[in-house]
Amino acid sequence: MDSDTAAQETRQTSHAALAKGYRQMARDRERETEAEEWAEALIGDVASDEG
Repeated sequence: MDSDTAAQETRQTSHAALAKGYRQMARDRERETEAEEWAEALIGDVASDEG
């Protein structure tokens, strides 16, 4: 296997693992709700600092 083929295989494997992890996280509704609330609060904090 040449280095280009190995690199492509590694990227594909990494992408698949990353996608699987994101799907698992998205199914965790409690964690997603907490993350969304945190992100919205952060956006509010930034907006307050600018204005």
